[in-house]
Amino acid sequence: MPEIERTMMKRILLWFLLLILSTGSFAANPGDEKLYPGNLLSFSLYGNKAISQDFRIDPEGYIQLPDVGKINCKGETVSSLQAVAIKNLSAVYKNASNLIVTKKTNEIYVNVLGLVAKPGPQLIPSSGSIELALQKAGGLLDGAQMNKIQLRHDGKTTIIDYKNYLDKGDVSLLPKLHSMDEIFVP
Repeated sequence: MPEIERTMMKRILLWFLLLILSTGSFAANPGDEKLYPGNLLSFSLYGNKAISQDFRIDPEGYIQLPDVGKINCKGETVSSLQAVAIKNLSAVYKNASNLIVTKKTNEIYVNVLGLVAKPGPQLIPSSGSIELALQKAGGLLDGAQMNKIQLRHDGKTTIIDYKNYLDKGDVSLLPKLHSMDEIFVP
């Protein structure tokens, strides 16, 4: 083989190797997305209708699977939860290793307390605002102090002037909500 062809072949192989590496193990894996209470997960196990359905992570961070019971999803990613579910299901099903778990939605739970019509955990889209959470909780009751609403996140309390937001309509006045944030309406 002439030297020119050999050099050309090396370049093609190097280019092909770089292409494989850039799309393979170094690419982001969507299965490693962290899970939160409220997320809707789709389980698929060929030939098993009881398992092949959607399961929502409850406000405490668990899903309830048929035949195996509660599985803790706290701190799990999609791929790590799949591994845990396969391990638990293997005691019951021979083909459990074929289980596929995908994240279907990014909804989150926000706990709304205080002077609202329906206090408790509210399921909202991850892009949802305090306004949506309050609406899901049935709205504010008479006497609610709209300028002193508390947002509790990771042990820190932030005072939200919701009345100021309503007066101005400036969405930047409302902080982003995270899974299991707590909104208290005094």
